[in-house]
Amino acid sequence: MTTLGRRGQLTFDPDALAEVFMETSGHPSLTRALGSQILGESRGKIGTARVKSAVAAFLKDRDQTAILRAIYETRMDADEQEMARILALQGPQPRRVLFPQQASAGRRRQVRDALQNLLDTTVLVEQADGRIAHRYGLLRRVVQLEAKELGFTD
Repeated sequence: MTTLGRRGQLTFDPDALAEVFMETSGHPSLTRALGSQILGESRGKIGTARVKSAVAAFLKDRDQTAILRAIYETRMDADEQEMARILALQGPQPRRVLFPQQASAGRRRQVRDALQNLLDTTVLVEQADGRIAHRYGLLRRVVQLEAKELGFTD
């Protein structure tokens, strides 16, 4: 990011780089897209406020979020979407929270497999404390936006 930034006459504060990483987890395509958004706003020194502004602008642009929306809306099955929504709205959670209460063993296996798929594809990550969380801040934010658009939240 710093090398590409220099090419675009951008200088990133360490906190701004941490903010970019929080949103993209270093994913090349997401980092490039967010970097382009930052570059499109102006040149010079980049702090966390500029990154947050770029994230907000990125999320308002349906073209920019199209891939993230497609991942969530069409590539995830219903169980995966539900887990992604729970984690987006409630933050990192212990694994057990993601299983429906009173579910049969067969249903729990389905949920377990869906969770494992999201972990294997790096959509979610297991934190050091054992809680499950979104890996990509931008995807988490897209899920939050859709939850609001569909009336899951206010």
